[in-house]
Amino acid sequence: MGTSSEMSTSNQYIKYKITINQNWQSTSENYSNVTVTVNFYRTNTGYTSYGNGTVYCKIDGTTYTASVSTSQKITNSGIDLFSKTLNIYHNNDGTKTLTCSAWISHDVFSSGEQSYSQTLSTIPRASKPTLSASSVTMGDYITIYTNRASSSFTHVLYYQIGSGGWNTIGAGIETSRGWTVPIDFANSTPNSTSLNVVLWLETYSGNTYIGCNSISLTANVPSSVVPTIGDITLTESVSGIAAKFGGFVQWKSKIRASINAWGSYSSSIKSYSTKINGATYTSSSFTTDYLISGGDCAVTVTDSRGRSKSKTIGFSATAYWNPWIDNFSVSRCNADGTANDSGNCAKCVIKAGIAPVNDRNDKTFTIQYKKQSESSYQTVILSNDNYTLETTQIFTDIDTESEYEFVLNVSDYFTTSRLSRNISTAYTLMDFRNTGRGIAFGRVSTKDQFEVNMDILCDKWIRIGESTNETSSIVFKNLAAVQGKTYESDGIYPHDTGILGGDGSDEASISVYDYKNSYCPLWYDDTNKRICYGKEGLYSTDPSHGTFFDQYGNIRKYGSADGGNWSIINSDGTQLFKVNWSDKKTLGYYGRLYQCKWLYNNTSGTTGTVTLSDSSINYGIIDIIFRTNDGEFSSTRVANPNGRNVILTGVNGGSNFYFKNSSVYISGNTIKFNKQWELAVEGSIKKYTGSFAYIVTVLGLI
Repeated sequence: MGTSSEMSTSNQYIKYKITINQNWQSTSENYSNVTVTVNFYRTNTGYTSYGNGTVYCKIDGTTYTASVSTSQKITNSGIDLFSKTLNIYHNNDGTKTLTCSAWISHDVFSSGEQSYSQTLSTIPRASKPTLSASSVTMGDYITIYTNRASSSFTHVLYYQIGSGGWNTIGAGIETSRGWTVPIDFANSTPNSTSLNVVLWLETYSGNTYIGCNSISLTANVPSSVVPTIGDITLTESVSGIAAKFGGFVQWKSKIRASINAWGSYSSSIKSYSTKINGATYTSSSFTTDYLISGGDCAVTVTDSRGRSKSKTIGFSATAYWNPWIDNFSVSRCNADGTANDSGNCAKCVIKAGIAPVNDRNDKTFTIQYKKQSESSYQTVILSNDNYTLETTQIFTDIDTESEYEFVLNVSDYFTTSRLSRNISTAYTLMDFRNTGRGIAFGRVSTKDQFEVNMDILCDKWIRIGESTNETSSIVFKNLAAVQGKTYESDGIYPHDTGILGGDGSDEASISVYDYKNSYCPLWYDDTNKRICYGKEGLYSTDPSHGTFFDQYGNIRKYGSADGGNWSIINSDGTQLFKVNWSDKKTLGYYGRLYQCKWLYNNTSGTTGTVTLSDSSINYGIIDIIFRTNDGEFSSTRVANPNGRNVILTGVNGGSNFYFKNSSVYISGNTIKFNKQWELAVEGSIKKYTGSFAYIVTVLGLI
């Protein structure tokens, strides 16, 4: 197998060499059978050396000896004065380097110890496994290869998760073993989507244990393993409404929501996100604000693995609006209803209504009336079987010398709407009050003041206030306000309202002022030349139609309105913009309305991996804005972007022409560059590689 180089002795003509021969090996016992010889020879011819002596040979640390007699003659042909055959055990890994040294003590010469090393053939030991795939989805099939060094080897295969025990996959395995990775492994990784599994392979030669090696496998939780959303329960939170109306009622109901959800394969629910009634809630149970309208309850739950599941259910809410009074007029008349401002009867013309609410709403229409000088009212109940009342009522025995107040009350289950009307005394051209402090035109004088119950025609200015720094005003005084009455205590709206002219220090030149609430809902700002409204919003008069501005300046639709669109219309009737209430997003002539969100912004641009602030899964369209290495900007729009390979293309022309291409891949929260190249027309067509596109901005469109 190998022989040493020439070794010297005390006699310059006598040399020796050590030879190591590997005869055979025992795989199961891990040793090689070798023969070690020491051969002596003369370097010159015609001479012979002989005598008595001893040859020493140290083999693998053990010294052996051989006696030399005079009959063993050393010539130029050489002679083996030492030979030893023995078993040399290898290292645990099957390797072995054998070191031998030899020296001699002889009558005619001698030598010092000199050594020689030889590497023996490696004895195959424990098999080292490999896998058909290093990463696999739980529930899928893989193959484990033993890569055995000997056809006599068999194996036992185990798996281990974490610090847990070894679990047998199979025994008596020869070259390979197929294995379906149990999906139940997901139970061992409730907070992650992957699991490290260690596979241990024990090697045997017959019943003799050879050794053991391992390999790691990444087991991934299947994408189908997501949390489960069970029942989504929506119940009425406001007492009495469900029993009364058999369902939710717009503006009056509050929904108590309860969500039943659970994780999968030992995961737990970490977060809830429920969108309902224009708000988002983050717990498994909650109560909404008053319902704006019916709609959807959209629930998304996320488990401890970060996996999400969504479920949407719909709910309806019966339309509701406060009792309304479209018309309530009172005038003096004759007994047959003929108008007469000197008559002793009163005619009330009424048009009012109540929201039916599944025909379960209460409905009561009453008129209360009294002399202004009296404190108590007489009440008349108006008979009506419908939720809309349109009628005329005649009241007799109305004193011609007294003022009267008439109050229309329209009541449902929830509230009452009231409207008050007054009639003056019977007509007289002019009347002086007996106190000497009152005068009236067109009526009887009943107050110590100037009273008018006639139309006024004025061909000149009416001036209120003379001081340049005085706020001039017209005040509409309500008797209930003077008396200190309130709706809460007395069921009366104490309206004191003024139209105010601005003084010299006020930018509001004219405004409407609510004295009851100390609040200005509407004014003209002559500094900025604009009409302004108060924080409570600006509403149309009919709650069953139209839109309104809320306190934040948002344009909103009345919840009780069915169908219809919100539009911007040109002066010629052309519809410029339309929102359809049914899908809340359709534009009449221009496709869809998108919400834009910045997902990435870097003024310098990057050719590295772009990390988005939100997953591309959540966007129907993204815009990628990029610059070329020449500093020119361009963009690419991508629909359904997640999982897309996208080309970013730039062109630069001049005396030469450069066509730049960059391939990127969009996945979840990242955009990664695949490759970039440039075709250059510089007399001939050349291809270059490098960085030709730098992503600057990514916009997501919902």
